[in-house]
Amino acid sequence: MIARLGDRQILFDTDQQLVIGTLGSPEIFPDHEGDIALSPNGHKDRKKKANFYTIYQRKDGAHFRTRGFNIAHWQSGDLRQDPTPCWNRTSDQILAPGVSKDGKTRQLFILKLKQ
Repeated sequence: MIARLGDRQILFDTDQQLVIGTLGSPEIFPDHEGDIALSPNGHKDRKKKANFYTIYQRKDGAHFRTRGFNIAHWQSGDLRQDPTPCWNRTSDQILAPGVSKDGKTRQLFILKLKQ
């Protein structure tokens, strides 16, 4: 299981009830409150009215941070914007929610990752 312990993301073995490792660092995953969406290797965070994603490769720790995806006023209420990204089965594309350039229309954006 992936969880939070202090300022770190940890790997927790639920059978042994032990922390068995960590992911990244606080610099790679800043302010990782709320939903920790690491599936299979990405993490989101929110600054003001934008979502940012850190793409993290577990095998070697390589990572990069996306530019912000505008979420405008869709932060709460019945029609809020869920920030959790969705991965395709081959792990080379991410579907991320955001708002179009007009600042009003909710959109879905595809991030294509180069292997």
